[in-house]
Amino acid sequence: MQGRVVLIATTTGLALTACQQLEQAGTYVKDKAEVAGNYVGEQFEVATITVSRWVSGRPEDDQTACYGTERVAFYDAVSEVNTAESLVFGARLAGLVGAAVTTYSNSFATRLVAAGFTLTMVALVSEIESDRTRIEQVTVTFNDLLACRRREAAALKSDVSAGRTSRSYGQEQMAQLRALVEEDLVTAREINETLRERTAEFELSTEKAKEEAKQAATTPEQAGAPPPSPEEQRERQEEIRKAEAAVQTNQKALSQQSASIEQASALPQSDAFELGMLEDPYRPGRPMAEV
Repeated sequence: MQGRVVLIATTTGLALTACQQLEQAGTYVKDKAEVAGNYVGEQFEVATITVSRWVSGRPEDDQTACYGTERVAFYDAVSEVNTAESLVFGARLAGLVGAAVTTYSNSFATRLVAAGFTLTMVALVSEIESDRTRIEQVTVTFNDLLACRRREAAALKSDVSAGRTSRSYGQEQMAQLRALVEEDLVTAREINETLRERTAEFELSTEKAKEEAKQAATTPEQAGAPPPSPEEQRERQEEIRKAEAAVQTNQKALSQQSASIEQASALPQSDAFELGMLEDPYRPGRPMAEV
């Protein structure tokens, strides 16, 4: 995603510098998050502006009937995803171990580091399930927005056909609607990609958890801790199973979302968004004269 690439490119050097300084200061993990955040905010204004633009997603009022309802709802759903992803970035910037598996606040990330296998997996499953809600919200609001745009286009064609709106003005309005749909399609593709990347991270985290559980059970001396009891091993396997199932559910939902977006890609060029040659109701079979 463009905003995400700019953000990472702008702050890569910052992340390394901030983490090195914080490590040298010997601060605790919780302090790392807070100090790094302040450091970025005070010393790197460009990065702060980039983060703000990336997370806050509402576009300017397009003066259409769909803006205050369907379009705002869609971009709010997009912002929910970007906000969750921005928390991942903040955790990584602070140098938090395992930050990729959660998008909770920095205070939770502090507990995550020392929480142990079971609580870490519970947090991971919870975040995967939260992403499922985000996926559903993006899909539903995007489809609602497209349906609203179709209604707007149909109403505009009706107004031109009935003579309530001139054809030249109708063409201008229809061109605006096509441009807005194109803009929303770009946003939908970008947020779909972000959600796919997050799901891939969750899947990778689950695989790592499986490796750690296996190592702890078979070679506890390498894990550096006493071997887990049979009951603990069963609990760990159950949490891993939940995470795998949740990841698969999200992958399926994202595939459906991608198909919906792909299908909508042809909408701006479809007849639904073209005035065409409207027939004159008083001269059947002949095009309507320009008004």
